[in-house]
Amino acid sequence: MIHIQAQVDIDRPVDEVFDYFEDPENRLQWQLGLVQHRHEPLFVGASVTEVRNMLGKRLELTGEIVEYEHNRAIGFSGRGPVVTSIGYHHRFEAMGRRTRVFVEVSFEPNQRINVARRLVESIVRRDVEHSLEYLKDVLENRDEARHLHAALPRHHHHVAQDEAAAKGAAPGEGAGAGRPPA
Repeated sequence: MIHIQAQVDIDRPVDEVFDYFEDPENRLQWQLGLVQHRHEPLFVGASVTEVRNMLGKRLELTGEIVEYEHNRAIGFSGRGPVVTSIGYHHRFEAMGRRTRVFVEVSFEPNQRINVARRLVESIVRRDVEHSLEYLKDVLENRDEARHLHAALPRHHHHVAQDEAAAKGAAPGEGAGAGRPPA
């Protein structure tokens, strides 16, 4: 099992950090390797499917929320084609007007990628650490982040999903599921 831990201090109160973090629509703005997700509202037992990019390849993970405590914790457990199990656990600690976010990721690569175990661990560790820094930057600069998000063009696969939705595709289908319109 590979275990990765990281943390970041964010100059925002815990309720603001948690509210932003728990809103799945925000995930694509700060989780660097995440390219698509489908979800139910967050509660213990809620289904989650996410598609991540690793070395330019599609990695789909499915699972469920296994822990949810408002302003305190969110946990996910799942699996995918190259991992026999994966879990994310996020903890939020109020520190006055600041918040410390702890992240713990544990996963077991299957035999197909186990030969590249050290590389996989390094990539995931860097992705987790950089995503937390993005989260910090976005939350500490919310007005600029909103402006930048609105000003940037959308990815072609998100535009394609919007077009499919306009033609009557079911909600939650398509490449940009979970992504708010720009």
